[in-house]
Amino acid sequence: MTLPSGARFGRYVIDRLLGEGGMGIVYAAHDPTLGRRVALKMLRHEVVVDPRLRERLLREARAGAGLSHPNATTVYEVGEHDDQPYIAMEFLDGQPLRARIGDSQIDIATRLRWLTDIARVLAAAHASGLVHRDIKPENVMLTRDGIVKVLDFGITRALAGFVDPNAGTLQAEAPQPKETITTDGVMIGTPLYMAPEQMLGNAIDGRTDQFAWGVTAYELLSGHVPWRVDRHPSGAARVIALVVSDRPAPVLEGAGISKDVRAVVAKALEKEPERRFASMTQIVDALEAAMTEKASATTVSEAPSARESESPRARPRRPRAILFLVVVITAAVAGAIALRFARTAAPTPVAATSSSGDGGMAAAAPAPTKMTDVPLPSSASSEALAA
Repeated sequence: MTLPSGARFGRYVIDRLLGEGGMGIVYAAHDPTLGRRVALKMLRHEVVVDPRLRERLLREARAGAGLSHPNATTVYEVGEHDDQPYIAMEFLDGQPLRARIGDSQIDIATRLRWLTDIARVLAAAHASGLVHRDIKPENVMLTRDGIVKVLDFGITRALAGFVDPNAGTLQAEAPQPKETITTDGVMIGTPLYMAPEQMLGNAIDGRTDQFAWGVTAYELLSGHVPWRVDRHPSGAARVIALVVSDRPAPVLEGAGISKDVRAVVAKALEKEPERRFASMTQIVDALEAAMTEKASATTVSEAPSARESESPRARPRRPRAILFLVVVITAAVAGAIALRFARTAAPTPVAATSSSGDGGMAAAAPAPTKMTDVPLPSSASSEALAA
């Protein structure tokens, strides 16, 4: 039974229903004491019917509340009211990542940035000894100002001690009894995004979240999950069989997805935890390197050549000015030579037949003058004189 608008739940005033899931019901509410809006998540009674499970969920919710990261939803309070556990969280104005799956208007660079931010907050959680267990597009919010927020760190599971994010193998939590994995048919986690070891009730660690991140990354980049199955509940057994045994097809080439990015996603989706990355930090590093390399390649390919980038207006005018000056000086020299030649040449008689046929002698042709005998013209330009 859902609560109506205006109803009281502890010190919170219910505004409206935001959504329902297998673990609980989420309301938009108001905290009049602190004067702020909150997202109020109430765990379903059927999920916490076992007192041991109830206590564990509350304990782990409190542990998740201690995680402080820009991409993690802030948990304000964890408690119980009328025997019903609840978690009061930061209210986010935006939309779930699910709404952007398959949106061709989102470029690859933006999708990779989202995936990198998700990987960053998971790396921080693992370094604090926490594993999320339920990474999927529904648990990632995109705020109106473009910030990625991972939800439901309030139901994280504490690992057995501190996790070294750079260790070769993350420290794992001991396998839990089957009844703590499912209660009254409710599985903690979504089968389509769960790692094989999580489905089988084996030890889990940060690499379990890595697998779920890989499924989310595959879906965000290609538009569909790695396994072509219906999400109808009747197909749950088939989903589990595919996740545990079948190898997904590689992320499709093209659309700007580099081979390095495809390799990162494929490694995160390995069936055996030992074959995945040792930590989410390594995924962050690999994605950042791939994005940097792509950006560099784009810059080089799109940069104009020196000849193309030099517009007619921007080209230097000095060589043209010098060439013009050389032409002018050369013409002046030629003129001076002709003038001197006309004035100083002495007549030299030669025998010739007059074209008029009168038998007289024609005027003698002037004697040639050597170029070296002609004085250089005066000029202030050493470049012109050299020419």
